[in-house]
Amino acid sequence: MFPNPTDGQLTIVVPGSTTERVNVYDVRGRVVASHGSVGTPRYVLDISGLTAAMYFVEVTTPEGNATRRIVRE
Repeated sequence: MFPNPTDGQLTIVVPGSTTERVNVYDVRGRVVASHGSVGTPRYVLDISGLTAAMYFVEVTTPEGNATRRIVRE
């Protein structure tokens, strides 16, 4: 996931797989954004509507899940 920190456009790349779902959580664990059926290995997530803070982005693929911390400037 890049760039991190981001101003609102976050690129997610999952080499060799397709992204099925992307969830964005705030530090309290609440889902603040969710995108399903992405279906591509490269996806641009627009989080420009979120306030400046730290978030966790969870990416679901057929192989499993991965979560990364990102900062929205």
